[in-house]
Amino acid sequence: MRYSIILLFALALAFVSCSDDEDSCTQSDWVGTWTLDASTENCSDPNVSLNETLTVVASGDSDLIYEGIMVSPEGCSFTDTSFLPITVTLSGGDLMVNGFGCTGTYTKN
Repeated sequence: MRYSIILLFALALAFVSCSDDEDSCTQSDWVGTWTLDASTENCSDPNVSLNETLTVVASGDSDLIYEGIMVSPEGCSFTDTSFLPITVTLSGGDLMVNGFGCTGTYTKN
């Protein structure tokens, strides 16, 4: 019986510690000025490039203004289609951008 309780506790701890962090981003994680790591930029058209810096500000309780566009992240990512499709994902302090025929990673200043 005692081993069963220990096993159940260990399984519960493993489940909690391995839970998906995708939904754990808060508005404050996004807010700030971000700088492109130029070595990560990859654009399909040589005449197109990502901005060197991005600015994200809070709007209301959970929305953000990303480069002048109001967005509502779902967990640690959002997709905006108001101009051209762009997907932005926040992961481990990096902001990964995929849009305009480009991909790149930004770090927070």
